[in-house]
Amino acid sequence: MRWKLAQFQFRPRKADVGANLQAVGEALCVAHDQGARLALFPEAALSGYILMGGVKEAAIEADEAVSRLQAHLVSARPGATIEVCLGFYERDGDAIYNSALHARLGCSDGSDQLGLLHVHRKVFLPSSGVCDEDRYVTRGHSVNCYDTSMGRMAIFICEDAWHSICGTIAALHGAEYILIPSASPGRGFAGATPQNVAEWSQVCSLLAREHGCFVARTDLLGFEGGKGFAGVSTVHGPDGDLVSEGPLLEEAMVLTEINTDDTRIARRRAPLTAGLRETIAVLARQLMPRSTTEDC
Repeated sequence: MRWKLAQFQFRPRKADVGANLQAVGEALCVAHDQGARLALFPEAALSGYILMGGVKEAAIEADEAVSRLQAHLVSARPGATIEVCLGFYERDGDAIYNSALHARLGCSDGSDQLGLLHVHRKVFLPSSGVCDEDRYVTRGHSVNCYDTSMGRMAIFICEDAWHSICGTIAALHGAEYILIPSASPGRGFAGATPQNVAEWSQVCSLLAREHGCFVARTDLLGFEGGKGFAGVSTVHGPDGDLVSEGPLLEEAMVLTEINTDDTRIARRRAPLTAGLRETIAVLARQLMPRSTTEDC
């Protein structure tokens, strides 16, 4: 199966959730018109990233965000259907999370579920500098896979992707695609490519190659709190090769054709995930530190 992914290098209006929902809704119409089945937006796309205590006012329930996007798409493109993955600050009771949702919007054809499919809550929260997230949001506690009309997916939010345990869990649960909404402040500008952009490409390439899956990352764009976000979008194929890349520091919609057969071929050529499944039970006991008593 072949399908088209649209990645939006998106500059949100800071703390203006209503305006950003409107902009995302309009972008979804453009993506649909270009034949995309899934649109991927950055981390904190509905509010901007560096809000500190302002996350309380910008947080929104996942169901409300999906309902408002659904209403926009149905009004603007009657009969259209598209899936969306985007980052936002999520309110759930008294807790606030740095989350990303995946939803299927539009007109039901009776074969696939409409509405919210999955919410991932960021597990690894940066705790220094302007990215001092754990002062303002609650940590997520799981990495899960979920089914879509294109196949089985998992979402990592920014730093989650840098911890190999997340990729391991996703692979064991059958992920064919890993989506990464991110907000990575630029650093290391001595060369032609910012250092953080080059490092992200390496991380995504290794993640894709180890687990034989597609890895799509979309970064936040713009300047917040004195930090610049490059907005670069990348897709790495199951062999780790770079399939597509968006421009640096520009708003853009980056379209990529995905061939699901590539995952099957890559896993047959290098069956690392199969080997992981065979050995994880043996290695799992080493994931927890040994107690003092055991050490003695």
